[in-house]
Amino acid sequence: MQIQIKPLTSIKLATLATGAALLLIIAIQNAQAGVEQAPKQDPNIVAVQERVRQIVSHSFPSLKGVPIRIKTFKNGEYFFKSRPGIKRLFGKRKGYRIFFSPEVFNDEIPDAALTGVLAHEISHLADYKSRNIFSIISLLPKISNIQTNALFERGIDMDAISKGYSKELIEYRLWIYERLSEDALEKKQIEYLTPDEILILSNLFDSNPELYRRLRKRPPRSLDELNDRIQGWF
Repeated sequence: MQIQIKPLTSIKLATLATGAALLLIIAIQNAQAGVEQAPKQDPNIVAVQERVRQIVSHSFPSLKGVPIRIKTFKNGEYFFKSRPGIKRLFGKRKGYRIFFSPEVFNDEIPDAALTGVLAHEISHLADYKSRNIFSIISLLPKISNIQTNALFERGIDMDAISKGYSKELIEYRLWIYERLSEDALEKKQIEYLTPDEILILSNLFDSNPELYRRLRKRPPRSLDELNDRIQGWF
């Protein structure tokens, strides 16, 4: 009995090739970031897992039942990051990962600040879930440039604000600002919404959701731009 093997279509070959390339890039990024395999019963991992569970249950119905693994890493520039899982990239199981640096607990991160940054990272996961593999891959050149990455990250901040986490985001920004060098602080304020911007956008979400939705399509790059675009609306 002869078994016939169907040839792969060009689309499937392209999917495999791009998926393999993305896996390589993620593997390199993880190696550079110093991803660690912490003990499964690490109390910090357990604490983050429980907080993630609470946030998803309360605010992210699209992620309910979706596996989210928590891991640790070391990086001098930031304390948290999120990634789609390997199987997710090939269209199989929709799993995701959130990484955190144990230093945040050594430095006694406030409870509200932890909630704020995790709401941001979970907003990333919700965004990844809404995309296919090609859309995820298209993000790579954007996140490698500070200006285009700023639009991406500020948009994710706006997603977290729309879920009701503006106060917690402000708490996290104020906490992390105190721990950054002058150069790192300047970069952080470019790439992410500042406390003043978060407060304005939070009030705007409540008072003028239509304008908020328009701003989300092209997030403001600074406080001045935000104020100008709001004034231009009226």
